[in-house]
Amino acid sequence: MAETISRRFQNLVNTYFRFSVDRGLHEIGLEEWKELSPVHGFTTEYIGLQRITRQVNEVVKLLLASKAIGKSGSTPLTQLPECVSMEIGTSNGSRTLEWKPTEASLPRFSNTTEQLASHIANPVPRTPDIPNRRKSHVFVPFTPGRYFMGRQDELEKLQHWLADDNEHRPQAVALYGVGGVGKTQLALKYATDHSHLYEWVFFANASSAEVLRNDFRKMHHQVCKSVEKDENFIERMLGWLASRDDRWLLILDNANHLQDVLPYMSRLVHIGQIIVTTQDQRVRENEFIRAALDVQSLSPKASQELLFARSGLDPFDKGEASAATALLKEIGHLPLAIDSAGAYMSVRGKSITEYASLFHKYQRELLSQPRLPGSSYHESVTGALEVNFKEIDTRPDASALLCLLIFLNRAEVTEVFLKRGVTEQQSWGPNGEAMTVSPQDNYVPQALIELINNPIRLGDALEDLTSLSIISRDGKAFTLHPLYHKCAKLRMSEDLRRKSCAEALMFLAHEFPADEYVLEKGDGELTRSFIPHIIYAYESFKHSDNDLSIDFLDSLASQHRFTGQLRPREVVAKLVLDGDLTYGQGEPKKNAHLLAWVYSLLKTSSNIYLQARALSVRLGITYYESGNYVGGITACERFLDSVKRSKETGQTTINELSNAEIGILQSTLAELFVTEVGSRSEQFVRSKALLQSWSPLNPNAPSRKEKISLGAQARILGKVLKDHGEWAASETQFRVYLDTYAPKGTQAEGWSAGDLAHTLMEQGLAKKAEDILRSYLQPRQVFLTSRMRTLDRRSDTMYLKMLLGESLRLQSKYNESEELMRQLLDHFFGFEGDLWHFEKFRVAFVMTVLARIHHLQDHYDAAIMRWKQMIGYCESEINVDEQRGKWGRDSFMPLIAELSLSDCYFELGKEDIAMPHRTHSLGLLENTDGQLWILGLGTYWLDMLRTKVMKGS
Repeated sequence: MAETISRRFQNLVNTYFRFSVDRGLHEIGLEEWKELSPVHGFTTEYIGLQRITRQVNEVVKLLLASKAIGKSGSTPLTQLPECVSMEIGTSNGSRTLEWKPTEASLPRFSNTTEQLASHIANPVPRTPDIPNRRKSHVFVPFTPGRYFMGRQDELEKLQHWLADDNEHRPQAVALYGVGGVGKTQLALKYATDHSHLYEWVFFANASSAEVLRNDFRKMHHQVCKSVEKDENFIERMLGWLASRDDRWLLILDNANHLQDVLPYMSRLVHIGQIIVTTQDQRVRENEFIRAALDVQSLSPKASQELLFARSGLDPFDKGEASAATALLKEIGHLPLAIDSAGAYMSVRGKSITEYASLFHKYQRELLSQPRLPGSSYHESVTGALEVNFKEIDTRPDASALLCLLIFLNRAEVTEVFLKRGVTEQQSWGPNGEAMTVSPQDNYVPQALIELINNPIRLGDALEDLTSLSIISRDGKAFTLHPLYHKCAKLRMSEDLRRKSCAEALMFLAHEFPADEYVLEKGDGELTRSFIPHIIYAYESFKHSDNDLSIDFLDSLASQHRFTGQLRPREVVAKLVLDGDLTYGQGEPKKNAHLLAWVYSLLKTSSNIYLQARALSVRLGITYYESGNYVGGITACERFLDSVKRSKETGQTTINELSNAEIGILQSTLAELFVTEVGSRSEQFVRSKALLQSWSPLNPNAPSRKEKISLGAQARILGKVLKDHGEWAASETQFRVYLDTYAPKGTQAEGWSAGDLAHTLMEQGLAKKAEDILRSYLQPRQVFLTSRMRTLDRRSDTMYLKMLLGESLRLQSKYNESEELMRQLLDHFFGFEGDLWHFEKFRVAFVMTVLARIHHLQDHYDAAIMRWKQMIGYCESEINVDEQRGKWGRDSFMPLIAELSLSDCYFELGKEDIAMPHRTHSLGLLENTDGQLWILGLGTYWLDMLRTKVMKGS
């Protein structure tokens, strides 16, 4: 009944309103209405919906402008200002209010008017009253119904352009955007909401010249009521519109070929008002268009409202709301796709979670669903997009470029990015020097090279894709809409999809920076910007629809006149390795998948450099990140032994490039020995021997790549010396590395600067350490926005801040140190998901600094709390997986914390509590004699505690 009445009154503007809290209250029974709390909550949520807010606003404004005109018995009669605003078959015709009612003359509804009026945050002014209300003739295919959501800003913009002046200003405006974004709905919503401003409202489909011609025939018949055939109907209709002195609005819908509507616009633009909807962004420059509005996808909030309204599901179900957020992001918040998904759920009785699961498996089928009951859209998602795809099919260059773009990450592609893929790039040569590599060497298709290197052809192709809203441009970058990204692949043949995916992979492999030491910038910024493309390339390679295999990649070599030094599979493996994936960057799970892909690509490769490079990456993101140092040692030793045997038997020849990577591996192995086993004399000797056993093939003239390995050797030797307690010698090595080898801005530089500061603190030079730390922190912070600093997860930056806090503590700058450490702790716990293994070490470090700040200021109760916090954290978070048994209560670091705890109890006079802790910790610390690697605590702290014990304090 409610829907019947709603349809009956849908054309009576601002007359019929119905408010029903139909979400969340269906399970509340009659007796439960006594419990008003949930009812109030659901009602508040309902009132907060954007469409309901808008309707309430209208009701209040109507009440404020209403007129008391008498009584019927005891019932007051109130006239609303717009009850007679349209022709509705009354004998009185149109009337206007003769006076503006005052607040005192308003009929009083107990609390209601005041409550509703207070609900309006920023009332939108109504269109100024027109002296003579107009008799409207509205000819539109449909009126947007209850599923029209959001678009308040866009409607206000149209109102500002077309309806804000008291004088009717003839002009044409345009709504442009991707297909299915709701341009037609928006134009019709404006037309029906403002139909009282016009005597005539017309709608014409301008999707083609013939369709437009037919719609003008219908318009002519509607106006002239003629049944005679008249082939001059277009001219007669244009003449009729041009001759009118009353107000009219014409919607030219779906005018994607602007040339088809220009003859009409040129005749009419100075007489009436025209709204053009198009996907062609070039409409902005059209001489007849006064203003153009880029219609974007719905906001996340409006998208949620539409999906839940269309599906009839409960918006207060948190699980469904979460699933909706993910689904809406995947379909790009496109109204057509949301309407289609919601209608499917409603008709088929599916939840959002169930639909999302189906969508991932059956995208083609769901996006191709025909129009479902209740939809305002007349075609499927793929149908709406297919029109543009067919147009692009007729333009070879645009089609070829689109075939590339859909297999790259859809966001933030630039012309500079494209140029890198078809021009010569730098890479490492076998001799360890930078060499120039052509795109042909890396199997980039010749046709693509010629297209992108031709500025005229590339510009035209980009213009074609932009004009149809397949890509949108923002400055120098352009982006594909998510659904174009999906649907373009779905319509491809299997052969074309496989070929395009493989060619995009080779294109990306060629343009990717060789590694950050060969880049224009040494901080890896360009490298990191490519990571999303690598991940998408991996996902495309693995997707079953693309049917892409490693053997197919290698088949590309036979299709090229040029043969590179690497096979196609090796080029792709090098792409991932050159991403310099390491712990502290990226997402661990994705990194692990990428690494597994590399090993499958290199399974039959005999390239020692790539094999060694793969192991270097594996040591970081598989062994080091998880704390499995023993596993890293085993893998490293096994590989180095196999290389040694191959050299001895003559099966392998080592060039400068391979030798440099082997040097990196040996340095890493030396570090793992000390990190895992400790810095006892035998491990120290073994580590130094490993470092000293490697040298460039020509020590007197090392290659550029071998110099990088020499730098790593100096850095690791500094760490080994530091962990063995040789502070001065360690300081020298770190200074050598930083002054001679360190690439500016890299994580390795930051780590070494932190280690240098550590050695200075051990030598009692805390102020010098502070100066060093600030000098390396400053350039890492100056280029980051506040938001980027909040999200920054680079381990070298955090390491520098931790040590800065320690240097401040050593100088008794307790307040400054505590503030920095609190911020850092909040920073760690602000990351999404679980902390990485090495980040947990750093959390423990920060806890020790906070504990010692209180300890040294005689705040023993607070210090006890912090020491217990650190011990508990070690046991629950670090003493797991590969580190189990190494960070429990009886291990080195927690034992120092326990000894600190006992000292606090002694200072408080609680010897009965203190003595068991002291006895336990000192007894076990004796068994760790020789271990000097103390994360953050510094040997000076343990020495101080032992000194107090010796003095009997």
